[in-house]
Amino acid sequence: EGSMAFFAAAPKLAAVLESVCANLAPAAAAKSVTIAKTIPPAWPASAFDRSRLTQALTKLLGQAIAWTPEGGRIIIEGRPGPAAVEVRMASYPGAGAPAGAGASERADADVSGSGLDLAIAQQIVELHQGRMTMETGSGDGADVMFQVTLPLQTP
Repeated sequence: EGSMAFFAAAPKLAAVLESVCANLAPAAAAKSVTIAKTIPPAWPASAFDRSRLTQALTKLLGQAIAWTPEGGRIIIEGRPGPAAVEVRMASYPGAGAPAGAGASERADADVSGSGLDLAIAQQIVELHQGRMTMETGSGDGADVMFQVTLPLQTP
């Protein structure tokens, strides 16, 4: 069984999220998908492995882009709290697209590797003693929503 190296440091989580969004902007633009972010610049200091966390968030945003239908939007929210930080990514259909359009489009698409991407992201989050959830068809109209909760740890 393989293992994953983990190097804790104190990166700025806001900068990690901004970097992930910038790296995947071309993939979103290719589908005319808008990425809206609410990322507070000030986060509590915590120990994260920047490289691994970037990898996990990249995989999740990549999945959100894949789930989002042409012309849709993804909303990313960062929520710092007293004991944990939370990152929420939700995919919404575009104007005129019925709710669930991304899910049906995704069912017809070649999604090889997507399960592996989610498994890797979950393993990375768990290495940080965090929790990752995925929900489809949420009550607020999102086709898919990923939520990552990471406990604050002393850097």
